[in-house]
Amino acid sequence: MHAAIDALERQEFLRGLNGDYQRLRNNPELWEQYVAERREWDAPA
Repeated sequence: MHAAIDALERQEFLRGLNGDYQRLRNNPELWEQYVAERREWDAPA
């Protein structure tokens, strides 16, 4: 039973994450901000 609940929670989490990511991709200005921030995090110190 716990495995089924965990699987459902994971599925719902990933569905929400995918939706958030898609909304970000659909907004060019926000997407560029995201990419710029990701570059900052990935840059060596």
